Amino acid sequence: MDLHLGPGESLRTEYALSPRRYRSLEFLYSAGFFLLSVAVPLIANPIDMGIIELIWNALDEGQIGSLLDAGIRLALMNTVQDLPIYLGALSLAEVLARRYKDKPQVLYYAVPIATVPLVYWIVYRVHGVAYDFTMPAILGIAGVAYVLRLGSASPIKQKWKSLWIVTLLLSGFQWLSISPALTALGFGHGDVSLDLKVAASVLDAEPLLNTLSFMGASMMVISGLITSKFMIDYQAHIRLVQEEKRRSLQLERMRSEAMQARTYRELQVLVHDLRTPLTTIQGLASAMSGFSVSSVDARVHAQAISEAADRM
Repeated sequence: MDLHLGPGESLRTEYALSPRRYRSLEFLYSAGFFLLSVAVPLIANPIDMGIIELIWNALDEGQIGSLLDAGIRLALMNTVQDLPIYLGALSLAEVLARRYKDKPQVLYYAVPIATVPLVYWIVYRVHGVAYDFTMPAILGIAGVAYVLRLGSASPIKQKWKSLWIVTLLLSGFQWLSISPALTALGFGHGDVSLDLKVAASVLDAEPLLNTLSFMGASMMVISGLITSKFMIDYQAHIRLVQEEKRRSLQLERMRSEAMQARTYRELQVLVHDLRTPLTTIQGLASAMSGFSVSSVDARVHAQAISEAADRM
């Protein structure tokens, strides 16, 4: 089945699903992200990703390269851990905003604010892993709200654009968590992040770690903003196309109505033009029927003329 959807078409239209079933699938889609976020710590954790080992090797051997490698892996791990949570919040907010259309702006902020700490708590209860709900999490919630305000993401292309923008922004915010210079501003207060920064302080590698953090964050955030700009331009183009289509249909309807009106007027003129001679024919035929003509049966001819006029 062709998955390409035109402007304004939705997944529900393409698959001819009922509204109720479509909403159910969207809720399952959001729930899938939240379930994935609970399972992610099983594979994305400091031990399995070698972050703890790299930090200790950097301290034991004085290798700044190992420390920077640990910082890169930590930013990646934090992104992988948090990404399903924020994507689930994004999807759920979209579903609820379409269902409760009278207050979408409130849901854009309320849903992430409610779901992100809740999933953090669930992860802690299940795995004993305490996620750091500080500045990166707050910026992540703001990023989700920003993407939601860009517009509806129901069409497939728009939905994946929205998910990609959130991924880029969230990754950029997590890169800032490994910067020692931003610790006082609420970035990187987790245990592993603090251990990384302490190791950087011991090795005098704080400037390098700050540079790495800012470079990674800048690339991700700028890429997210550029993608969102493309998304805004695409939506503006779609609106212009839809408006042009609406105007074309309106113009075509006006032309059709004008043609119908002109045809009606022409028919009225034609009827009038036919009615005048036919009335004359009927009148003369009626008069002829009263004449007395011996050589030609005028009455028969007059009757034929009158009947022909009636049929016309």
